[in-house]
Amino acid sequence: GWICDWNVQNMYYDLQRSMKRVPIFNTENHIIRDREAGYIRPAHIYAAIWQGAIHGQGASTTWAWHRTYNPTQDFEGLILHRAGCMAAMSRCALDLMRLSYEVAALQNAQPAVALLYSHASTIASPRHVEARSQLYAALNFTGIPIGFITEEQIAAGLLGPYRCLVVAGAKSTTPEALEAMRAWAASGGLLVEYGKNSLVEDEYGHDVTPPVFAKSIPSFSTGELEALRDELFAFLTQHGLGPEATLQREDGTFPFGVEWRTTKDGDRTLLNAINYTTETQTVRLPEGAWTDLIANAAAGPLVTLEPEVPLLVARGE
Repeated sequence: GWICDWNVQNMYYDLQRSMKRVPIFNTENHIIRDREAGYIRPAHIYAAIWQGAIHGQGASTTWAWHRTYNPTQDFEGLILHRAGCMAAMSRCALDLMRLSYEVAALQNAQPAVALLYSHASTIASPRHVEARSQLYAALNFTGIPIGFITEEQIAAGLLGPYRCLVVAGAKSTTPEALEAMRAWAASGGLLVEYGKNSLVEDEYGHDVTPPVFAKSIPSFSTGELEALRDELFAFLTQHGLGPEATLQREDGTFPFGVEWRTTKDGDRTLLNAINYTTETQTVRLPEGAWTDLIANAAAGPLVTLEPEVPLLVARGE
C-alpha cells in the first residue's frame, strides 16, 4: 500500500551508515527503472534523492544521463526523456546544497536503537531477513533514527552507543556476540526479542542458552504493522527512547505511514517528515513556532503532507 519502495532505499542507506559513519556515494542511483515506459512523477524523483540524503547519502550519480530511442536498450525511458523529472532533480540538488547543514545534522543523529544484522541467522534462519525488514518498517514510523549492528561489531564492543538492541527472527548467532550482548544488557542495555526462539543456537546449529530479554514481542503479520509500531513506540517511550519531537494526527493519535526524524541543532529543533502512503495526511507539529525550510515560510501548527513530498521544518533560532 505504499506509494513507493521507500523501505528498500532507506534501509540500506541506514545499514551502510551503521557499518561506517561516513557519507554514502551512490555512484549508480537507479531512481527510474531501465526501459521504463510509464509516467514517473517528478515528486518521486525529488523525494528519492532528498530522503536518500536524510538517511546518509552524501552524493548521487543518477543512472543514467543518457538518451536513446531504441526500446531494447537499457537507457530507454530514463531521466533525460523526462523534463519534469530533470527539473525536480535539479531543484532537489539546489535545496540540498542550501540546507546542507540541516540535512547533515539529521544524518549525524546517533541512533539509540539498533536492529541485529545477523549473518549466521541470514544463512540458518531465513525468517530473520523478513522479520528484520518488518521491524525496520514499523520502527521507521516512531520518529527515531534506526541503526543496524552485525555480530562482528557486537563482538568488537561496538554496542556501547546503543541503548536498545532488537533481535528480529534471529535464531543463530556467534558465541562471541552472545557473550557481548549479555555483558551489554547487564550494564543497562535493553534486549528486545521479536518472534520466538531467538538466539538459541550458534552459527553451527549447536544449542546455546539465549540471553534474558527485557521484552518479547510476538510476530505480527504484514497487515498489522501499525499495531507493531504502537507496541514498539510505547516500549521505547517508557524507557526514554522516544523522539525529540512527536507528530500527531488532529485526533491526537500518531500518524502511520509518515516517517519523521528529529534532532537538535544548537538551539534549534529540526524535523523532517514524509508521507509514504497514497493518501494526503494532516499532522500537528509540536508546540512552538516552526519554519518550513524548503519553502522558506512559516509552518503549522497543522501541516498537510501530500504523498511523497518531504517537509523540513525548524523551531528556535
